[in-house]
Amino acid sequence: MVGVLAGAHRNRSWPDFFERGFDTPVHRLASPGFVYRNGRQVNLPATAWQFITRAGHYRRSLDTLQCAVRDSAPDLIINFLEPLVGVCSRLRGLGAPVLAVGHQFMLAHPAYPKPPGSPMSAMGLRNYVRVTGARAVHYALSFYEAPDVPERDLFVAPPLLRDELFHLERGNNAGHLLVYLLNAGYRPEIEAWHRRHPEIPLHVFYDRADAVETESVDPTLTFHRLHGEKFLNLMANCRGVVCTAGFESLSEAAWLGKPALAVPVRGHIEQALNAVDAEKCGIALPAAGFDLDPLLTARTGPAQERFRTWAEQSDTRLLRAVRYAASKAGTAHRSTARGRTDSQVVAPVSQP
Repeated sequence: MVGVLAGAHRNRSWPDFFERGFDTPVHRLASPGFVYRNGRQVNLPATAWQFITRAGHYRRSLDTLQCAVRDSAPDLIINFLEPLVGVCSRLRGLGAPVLAVGHQFMLAHPAYPKPPGSPMSAMGLRNYVRVTGARAVHYALSFYEAPDVPERDLFVAPPLLRDELFHLERGNNAGHLLVYLLNAGYRPEIEAWHRRHPEIPLHVFYDRADAVETESVDPTLTFHRLHGEKFLNLMANCRGVVCTAGFESLSEAAWLGKPALAVPVRGHIEQALNAVDAEKCGIALPAAGFDLDPLLTARTGPAQERFRTWAEQSDTRLLRAVRYAASKAGTAHRSTARGRTDSQVVAPVSQP
């Protein structure tokens, strides 16, 4: 039996492929998330205030999580960067081993870039990751191969890519640029660039609850609500990809051999790190804003091929990490599970 608990917060909608990817119901838990100013940059005071005012909701989520683990007595909990799991493990105990999955765990790796920006922001990110991965084996997703750090229970692994990606052909180019915006507030910047280059077709996906499914502004500018399958199909046939430096989008572009431009959301230190890291390994160009001109002359090369070779090791490395994490189960848990013939996993995930 597999159980899926997903952290949900007010400021994000789920992409359509998320719940379709599971064969079991997805149960939502109230979980902390960023608040944005004008849909453009992280608002830290508002984020902190939301956390304080919704503390009761998060406490109930911890109760639900603890009950789910107790009732299912899983052999392993796989935590996709949901902070509630780390908090529950640290404060209450979970009674089962945890494999914590996320590219953010590369922060503890000596090969990873130093966080840009203020030391306070970097310290905040490190503490968040430390709390989320408390008492867990860390499965650190990376754009490139790097040695494991066994003394920190840290396994380095390729990105976890969607199955649909492997059925798409590489090398197609229909001439359009594909844009993914984490925040709808960046739409005016895209429109301003489009007015300077009306001859370049743009397909833009963004997260806005009241947006129509497809909005054709003119023959070469189209806005779309988030849609996983449509997004990947347009990526497979695009000239290049522009995104707000999300780890998954940059990984998908690299797998398909597409030039990429990474534009971090202002104040989002994690995305700033992604942009630096993607530039370091050669799969993307960093940018401070949505001037897409550099993408018009960008070319791909050996970096994308190295990424594909690395990504193809995903299944082997994941199985190794799962076995290692499961072996960390304590005597009490093994006693609870004795006599069962099924294998159970609870998989809490943070809202994408």
